[in-house]
Amino acid sequence: RDLRLALAHGIDRSALEPLMPANLEVATGGIVPPALQGHTPDIVLPFDPECARQHLTLAGAPGELTIGAQDVWQPLLDEITRSWREILGVDVTVQPWTAETVDDVAPLGKPLELTKIAVLGWLPGYPDPEYCLRLILHSHAKANEGRYAYPPFDVLIDSARHAETGAKRLELFRQADRLAVTEEAAVIPLVYGRSMAFVRPGVEGWWEFGKSSASFADLTVG
Repeated sequence: RDLRLALAHGIDRSALEPLMPANLEVATGGIVPPALQGHTPDIVLPFDPECARQHLTLAGAPGELTIGAQDVWQPLLDEITRSWREILGVDVTVQPWTAETVDDVAPLGKPLELTKIAVLGWLPGYPDPEYCLRLILHSHAKANEGRYAYPPFDVLIDSARHAETGAKRLELFRQADRLAVTEEAAVIPLVYGRSMAFVRPGVEGWWEFGKSSASFADLTVG
């Protein structure tokens, strides 16, 4: 945990801003993105070199860190790893990989080693914070590729799923988001994705959400 906190505090998001392409924005909130209900803004751990070094001291020398990431993230990772080297004095190696090689980073049935970091993207299949929290981090979720397991987080997620009111449900999901990001650094949010579509005025029926959008059968051309 202290190593994860050290890495989170060692990321200068202001240095990432100039590197953002048009379809991305620097993440400053929780795992649930801004477009979804239940988003919690401004909870990422702040850039704090001294705090980062304190956590690293508690964690002990991590040895060489390995980051598994697709090539598209290289510009961001160059800046992040530079910051980690300068602030924390750790060796960092970026290992190119694809989604098909995730088990090389997190072998099935085994926890993800602290010295191995995976840079992953997540597209919500339906507009609800549960999709971004339970499926990624709940200990029983099949999509939990990092094999993260923390009982207090599971309790919050399970309580949210059985909450009697919508307001209580969202608040429990927000608590789970804050726990994962600010207390555990189980996930370090880096960017939020944005999609754009150019639709002519005469076209009706276009819709878009997450990883899906309207098919031609849904459209009417005036």
